[in-house]
Amino acid sequence: AIDAVKVPSLTDSQTAAKQAIDDALNTKTSEINGATNLDQPTKDQLIKEATAAAKAAKDAIDKATTNNDVATEQTKGTNAIDAVKVPSLTDSQTAAKNAIDEALNKKKSEINGATNLDQPTKDKLIQDATDAATKAKAAINKATTNNDVATEQTKGSKAIDAVKVPSLTDSQTAAK
Repeated sequence: AIDAVKVPSLTDSQTAAKQAIDDALNTKTSEINGATNLDQPTKDQLIKEATAAAKAAKDAIDKATTNNDVATEQTKGTNAIDAVKVPSLTDSQTAAKNAIDEALNKKKSEINGATNLDQPTKDKLIQDATDAATKAKAAINKATTNNDVATEQTKGSKAIDAVKVPSLTDSQTAAK
């Protein structure tokens, strides 16, 4: 009976581990392709990352000299494939809205730092920038793909940047 217990050979362990890596890669590829919020270039890049992780894992499995090492490399490989993050629409929207807030804060600092402007002028410029940010965030919330989110973030950042803070020279020219 003891003789019937088969200890897996290193080759058997490596074959099984590589199959587990392939399975993890197939699962990740399906997840990526099923993400309706991603454009094709983004999907292609994520699949490339997952495939590279799978290849690295298989190479490490082939180099392993014990069943224990094979198991370790299999775990590291499946974890690396799982770590390829498929950005959700919510993740993209949150990041985009944070970028809009950063652009707005930068513009507010620029406005408040303009010593040649009176407070009513500063208040008007800050309101214009805030309106642009609010409009951009609303558009980001309505976007249905990560690509649309990126487009709206760019448009919003440009709109905030377009709020011109008059320089002292501009103010003097206008006063003449």
